[in-house]
This record gives sequence, C-alpha cells and structure tokens, in this order.
Amino acid sequence: FRYFERTPQGTFGLREKIGDENPFRGVEASLLPYFAVGDWNSDGVLDLIVNDNNPDENGKLKLFQQGFCEVQQSCANRGYCNPRYGTCDCLRGHTSSDCSVCASGFASSELAQQVYRPSSGQFRACSACPGMMEKGTACSRRGICRDDFWARRLPPDTQVVPVNLSAQHGDGSCLCNPPFHGETCQVGRCSVGFEYIEHASGDLAACQPCKAGYYKDEEGNGPCTPCDYNMYAASSGQTYCVPCKNTWWRMQPNSEGTGCVFDPLTWVVVPVMLLLSTALFTTLPLLLSLAVKIQDVRREEGGVVITTRCTHFLLRSTHGIRAVFC
Repeated sequence: FRYFERTPQGTFGLREKIGDENPFRGVEASLLPYFAVGDWNSDGVLDLIVNDNNPDENGKLKLFQQGFCEVQQSCANRGYCNPRYGTCDCLRGHTSSDCSVCASGFASSELAQQVYRPSSGQFRACSACPGMMEKGTACSRRGICRDDFWARRLPPDTQVVPVNLSAQHGDGSCLCNPPFHGETCQVGRCSVGFEYIEHASGDLAACQPCKAGYYKDEEGNGPCTPCDYNMYAASSGQTYCVPCKNTWWRMQPNSEGTGCVFDPLTWVVVPVMLLLSTALFTTLPLLLSLAVKIQDVRREEGGVVITTRCTHFLLRSTHGIRAVFC
C-alpha cells in the first residue's frame, strides 16, 4: 500500500509518505485487492477495510485502524494522549480510540442531532445514566439504561434516529425490569410468590418465581420460605404449601419439598401389622370354639348359674364363668 496526503492549504497536489511515515508499511495484499474507507467501529475515525482476493486466504477481510495519537486533539478533548503507548486515556464516560464515543452507562442525548465532526470541533457530550455517578451502576441494577450502546443494538426499524450507526444515541433514561419503576428503578416490590434476586439476568436484579418446594405469601423484596414439615409445593410461584394426605399408607414430603412419598417407616410397620392381623384372625375362631366342661348348673333368683371345671382363656376369672340367664 502506498499512502498519500494532501499538501498544505493553498497548494494543489499530493505528497507520498514513505518509510516510517507510511502507516501501512509492511502491509501486503495480492491478486487485485479491493478496499474501502469507512468508520467500521463507529468511533468517528475512518478505518481501512481490505478484501484480499488471494485464493489461499479465501477472500479474508482485513481491518486497519488509526491507532496512534500524536496531538491532544486526537482524543477529542475527552481524554489524554498516552505518550508511551500512543493511545488515548479517556475520561470517565468516554471510550473508543479517540474518546469520541460515549461509554456504557452514558448517553449523548444533549447533542442528539449533532454528528461527530472532529474537523469542526464538534464532539458529543456524554451524560451519565441515572445512578451512574452516585453508585457506579445505572438504574439501581434493576433495569438497563437507554444509552448509546443500547440505541445501536436496536433493529433498524426501531432505531431512535434513522441515521448511520455512529450517530445513533440514547436518551439516558432507565428501562426498568417489572415491577420496578422510577427514575432510577428504585421503587417497586416483588409480588406474592416471587422473590428478589440480585443477579437474576447477568448483572441485573429482578423478581423471580419461588422455586418448587418454597412459597411467599406476602409482597416484598425478601426471599421465599421453604415449606414446613409435612408440607410441599409442587410447582414454582406458590403462595402457600399443602400438607401430605395419609390414606392407607403414611406419606411425607420428599427431600426437595415438591411432592409426597411413602414414609420409610411404612415398609417396616405394614408387614408387622399384617402378621399380627393374620395371627389374630387365625387363632380367634379356634379359641372361641373350644369346649368348656360344666361342673354344676343350678337355678337361683334372677336366673341360672353355670359353673365350669376350668378357667376360660378369653373370659378368665377366679371361679370360672358365671352365666346368668334371665
């Protein structure tokens, strides 16, 4: 690549920069490369984009940026030129190689219609989003700021100003996550069944439904509460827990509190009860049908007295069985 600059004002012509003065020294391309000059990274500074037609490179695109600052004006009066590295150290709220772009959390709403023109001395003034200067984070971390980065990520049909990407800007207001609102999203409480999570979505806070096994029965930004003993919540977002119901078997909540399972003690008690029941219903008819020898039968006032020779096992008494027939 050969590089030419216009001669000083008042003269006509071009002067070639050679050797170390050529910013593209050492850059090679083959087989009729195509190139274009444009603001590739939206920093207000022109870049060189080259398409190399070399078959071995498969049409690779190459990008060359202006990167070495030489004078204070190269940093758009929004930063300082670092003489050691030849790069700009931008002031807070500004970024890019020449500090002409508003950083994340800052918007150029004050100069919304003004396009960055270094030659005319016009530079964007970047204003901080609500809460950025006081707390170091925008919108109380409960929403996103409509900064310049936000505006440039919008689809073309919804962009704030229908101009080129480098001129897109936000208005610096907060887009709060529901149910939060206010200038800095500082107002709002999570509804019942929802808890406040600090890092629900990346670095943003939000209200999320209580997990299964938990509940929350009042508004507020506190956490959800696990279900009490013998209670469960089968799905998320519950405002109360329900008890496990015992039918033929004893039930208890599982370890997550999301449902009911058989109580482990059931597997021990049930076999024992079955054995005892079988023994009882097997022996009871035999005991009831045993013959009892009668020793004496006599009539007294009010009925008949029957005296047995042995003690009855089911109706045991000291002197046998006293049966009175009215």
